[in-house]
Amino acid sequence: RSSDPFKRTTRGLGIALNKALKTGKKVYVGLGGSATIDMGAGFFEEMGLNIVKYDNTEILKNITKKKQVKKLFFIPDVNNYLEGQKGALMYAEQKGVKGKRKGFLKECYNRGASVLHISKTKYAGAAGGLGAAFTFIGAKPIRNDIFLERLIRIKRHIDKSENVITCEGRFDEQSFNGKITGNIVDYALKKGKNVYIITGFNNIKRKSIKFFLMGKNGLKDPKRAFRKQVKKILQKII
Repeated sequence: RSSDPFKRTTRGLGIALNKALKTGKKVYVGLGGSATIDMGAGFFEEMGLNIVKYDNTEILKNITKKKQVKKLFFIPDVNNYLEGQKGALMYAEQKGVKGKRKGFLKECYNRGASVLHISKTKYAGAAGGLGAAFTFIGAKPIRNDIFLERLIRIKRHIDKSENVITCEGRFDEQSFNGKITGNIVDYALKKGKNVYIITGFNNIKRKSIKFFLMGKNGLKDPKRAFRKQVKKILQKII
């Protein structure tokens, strides 16, 4: 993977997805936690679409034709638009985009929303703009909490519990922009549960939530740091 976020590509996803779609079965793709910001340029290439990229980048600038893909669903981790200050740009720094380059990326996303005809479209900002790419080819979004409910009946488990423990690498206000962790926390609090969050970083102050920070050891030895925080929580609730 390139150290330059502008040179990273979603081509690998396109290769894998092409193989999956050939089975003729329904395909579900989770979008989130990506290091890419290309708005699906590499993905589009592997899907057989003609595209234009910004010079010296892997980022989508234009696309000349549309393709509709059936039996494809995506589960986004956030509900942001692609464009705007509170769109996909909110997660740019996590992917290594800072300073003036962040301004350029904002222009790319704003143009991309127009090119892909997905302005003010929920979930388009997921995974560096992959949500926009999936929407463009006709894939159907499924809210992550609804998808998880279908899989494991998570609300039922929360209803039966007194305490809810969840985790996220970085927990802040954007965690409530449709992320599954935020959805779990919101539902648990509404049900009057005790909520504990293990995280590497937190800048939210809510008396209703108890945070357990992994600290510097979270990077050096994440397994050990995580177990340590779990033990602390168990000491409180047992």
